[in-house]
Amino acid sequence: MNLTIQECSFYKDKMILKLCECDNPDDVKHLIGKNLFVKREELPLLNDDEYYWFDVLDMEVFTEKEGYLGKVENIIETGSNDVFVIKAEHEEILVPATRDVIKKIDYDQNTITIKMIEGLR
Repeated sequence: MNLTIQECSFYKDKMILKLCECDNPDDVKHLIGKNLFVKREELPLLNDDEYYWFDVLDMEVFTEKEGYLGKVENIIETGSNDVFVIKAEHEEILVPATRDVIKKIDYDQNTITIKMIEGLR
């Protein structure tokens, strides 16, 4: 089923959509709780310092000096910046997604290079 989003807004942790094909709440009852899929080519273009979460999840993370750290298992939204949850061999490492920590995201290689800062381990 193809639908067109006319408007989008957010309320707490919910996304509220107005669909062009639906004129009243009864028209969308069958869609409640369903997944919404958007073609990548229809997503807004991002600035160089932005990313989509689905692109970053499962990326391999390397430090500038120590090498392989683990994979991005989850992302936590904190308000000031995202935090990447890295699943390392025997631990979870929380990495702030800030410019001073994230040095490079390479989509072609599916890797992230970070600078280890005090307190990450």
